[in-house]
Amino acid sequence: MVALCRSPGRRFPEGLPLVGFHNLAHGDEQRMVLGMSRTTAYMCFLENAHDGVRHCRNTSPRASETSLGTGIMLSSPTRHIPKLRLYPWLLSLISLGLTTSTCSAQKPTPSTPSASSSITVPVVEEVFASSGNRAPDFAWRDGNGRRLRFSELARNRVVLLNFWATWCGPCRREIPDLIELHRELPPDRFLLLGVSLDQGANAQEKVRAFLESRNVPYLNVLGDVRLADAYGNIMAIPTTFIIDANGRIVERIVGARTKEQFLQSIRRVLK
Repeated sequence: MVALCRSPGRRFPEGLPLVGFHNLAHGDEQRMVLGMSRTTAYMCFLENAHDGVRHCRNTSPRASETSLGTGIMLSSPTRHIPKLRLYPWLLSLISLGLTTSTCSAQKPTPSTPSASSSITVPVVEEVFASSGNRAPDFAWRDGNGRRLRFSELARNRVVLLNFWATWCGPCRREIPDLIELHRELPPDRFLLLGVSLDQGANAQEKVRAFLESRNVPYLNVLGDVRLADAYGNIMAIPTTFIIDANGRIVERIVGARTKEQFLQSIRRVLK
């Protein structure tokens, strides 16, 4: 299975676009990532597999080595590429049987969840600056219009903060394990919060329907580029943060992990 994520509008501080794909097949064979600059194309191979982590080396002489987990590669070390120049490459990829997913950097426009659903997906309204290794705070409104802050919800609890999207295969595969973690760990000492990075006018309803179809019991909010940037310029999903009971980020996990692997990280800080 191959997934492609493309977002001509998404800009990182260095001006990087979201472009690339990552072979998600099992095994230790090399995985390929494709990227393009304004005038040239480059390929790099994900190699040296160990514990679910691959290292990507770009054939471009100016590229730097990038490390990512078994997830979707969201960025390429190039300047922004005009949308039209991508089309021939996308057609070639599709002709090889690749599946594509598209993401946008624009802030999602809230849509009204179905009245019959018990699941709501609040939209993050504000992101607050942080210092040191403290987890950036952010705020949203619940279904009753009450304003909530992440820091208040997380107070005195260890947090697993999971950035994901409905179109991300590795993200979807993590969800059953995350559900088990949510159900098994004590709610007075542990919080699991999902942050969907789905974008577009119907993103809120799309995420809500997805969560409902899988009976996801833990809270998810709809984030955007502000929140992704606040948490260290997230370039690949799933990306998960383990945050201790004092609000400090103690681990950043890039790529899909199992329940047992997450538990190892959580138990280091769950007293």
